[in-house]
Parts: sequence; structure tokens; C-alpha cells
Amino acid sequence: MKFLGEIYREYVLTRDDLELREFSPCAGRVSVGNDLFGWKLECDGEEIRCRSEWEARYLRVLLDAGMTEIAVPNDVAFLAQLVPDLERRKKRIDEVFENYCLGIRDRRAKAQIRMKVYKSVIE
Repeated sequence: MKFLGEIYREYVLTRDDLELREFSPCAGRVSVGNDLFGWKLECDGEEIRCRSEWEARYLRVLLDAGMTEIAVPNDVAFLAQLVPDLERRKKRIDEVFENYCLGIRDRRAKAQIRMKVYKSVIE
């Protein structure tokens, strides 16, 4: 099974239609929503506008994994194919992490471990 970083490098960074976006690190969970103006992400009170639901979901996965500089493909059809796979892999990583950390009660320690896990998965 390929890690998120491998998929990102192999399928995303090889494309020609990329827009590089920079974000501040998110301490909490990233949520996707939409309003009258379109799709958006919310992270630590910051609102990030997106062109489509697929772009918002793509960014959520990678921001949740700790990335702050993300190349975003402009092709919505490509994102529609890629995002479900990324979400499935991230969900599996989260499940394994939660099972591993069942006995850890300290939130700070758990957050530090989570950060290290995602750093290794992204690299």
C-alpha cells in the first residue's frame, strides 16, 4: 500500500496544471462546508475558499496530514478520481493510529505522536 506522500509525488506533482497554495499549520480538525459563495474549509477559525467540493476534500486530507504547502491540480475530474483514494488511505491511517494510541490519555503526547506518524506518511 502506498503512503499519502508517495501518491502525492507520483500522481499530483507530475502534472502540468498545478497551483501551489500555502497554508498555516492547522492545530485542530479541518472541516469542509459550503455556503452561498461556494465550497470552503475551516481550520482554527480560518476560512479557506475552494473552487469545488473535490478541491476542498483534497485539501482537507493533506492539511489534516500536516502539509502546509500543497500543489492543487486544476482538473476537477482528476481530483474526483484521486480524492476517494486519498480519503480511504487517510481513514485507514487514522484507524491504525487510534488503535495504537488507545492507552494514551495525554492529549499532548497523542498529538505529538500523531504529528510524527503523519510526517513519516507524507515524506
